[in-house]
Parts: sequence; C-alpha cells; structure tokens
Amino acid sequence: MATKVLIVDIHAELYRDQLQREFSGLQFMLFHKAAEVSGSLSAIDVMIMFGIEIRDQMLRDAPRLKWIQSLATGVDHFLRCPSLRPDVLITSGRGIHGVPMREHVLYLMLAISHNAKRQVEDHQQRIWERRFWSTLYGKTAVIAGTGIVGGAIGEMLQTLGMRVIGVSRMPRRAASTRSCRANACARRQARPTT
Repeated sequence: MATKVLIVDIHAELYRDQLQREFSGLQFMLFHKAAEVSGSLSAIDVMIMFGIEIRDQMLRDAPRLKWIQSLATGVDHFLRCPSLRPDVLITSGRGIHGVPMREHVLYLMLAISHNAKRQVEDHQQRIWERRFWSTLYGKTAVIAGTGIVGGAIGEMLQTLGMRVIGVSRMPRRAASTRSCRANACARRQARPTT
C-alpha cells in the first residue's frame, strides 16, 4: 500500500515534486490552505504543513496518521490539538532558518547603514557624488531571541566587530552573545507554582 501524504502550503506542488523525485511511490493530496482541505483524510499517513494551519478535525479525520512534518521550527500548534495521538511522530524544521535569516539580516543592516535606497536613487538620476556611510563595526546589536536564528545572527554580527546582546523570554545564555537578559514576564512564568 502506498504512503499517502497531505501537504498544506502555498508551495505544496514544489514539495510534492521534490518528494516524488526522491520517493516515487508516494501519493499526495495538495492544498494551499487548511480551509481548502476537502475529501477524506482517512488514508493519510503523513501531514506536511505549518502548525498554524492545523485544525483538530484534520487529526480526528486521519486515523492512519503516523507522522507530521512541521514546516516551521515550532510544533506547539500541533501539540495543542486534543485529537493528536501520542503515537504520531512530529518533526520540525528546527535549525534550517539560521543561515538564511542571518544573511537577510546582514543584507538589511548593510542596506540601512550604507543608505542603499539613496545609492539606487543617485544611480537612477546619474548622480555620482561621494557619500559617507557608517560601518557596523563597534556598534551594539540587541537580538530578540537567542535560539538558532538569533544565535546565527549573533555569531555573524560578532565577526563584523559588533557587540551583541541577546534578549530571551527564557533565562538562558546563547554562545553567540556576550550577555543575555530575560524579561520580567518570562521570569514570572519560570517561577514554580504552589
């Protein structure tokens, strides 16, 4: 019997095409949004989607479900579903966003510090004036979140000679930051209840 995969994402066809190249025996149901999911899910073995799209009814209607692949880092949306069975394996995309996000952050920081918008405007108007811009070296960056993405960004910014401060809801220290602060709300949540 073929493994049946439900993919719910705007790029469902791209995921299907890649999976078919690697695993030709899979069968697919594709939808761009959870609100569009229709038909019987009773034969679904695998769900691939962002947790924010999950509906408890989808889990209830999929008695053969063995595996959920979250397209996001977190799986908390899936865990909140009352119909999630304990034997269903949940995996996530944890760890895949660090490198792309740090590159995007670098791109944006350099665009701002070098006034890229003005440079493009000057180029379009054929203005060739020498302009000064600031460097990132020696500046301080505060990163909200010291997980994989925040850690990757912190490491990159330190290589540019920046001072990096990580801020997290959870009291922990990230290897890529020189200091860490937890907000008062997180400290209250971390206290044991009596």
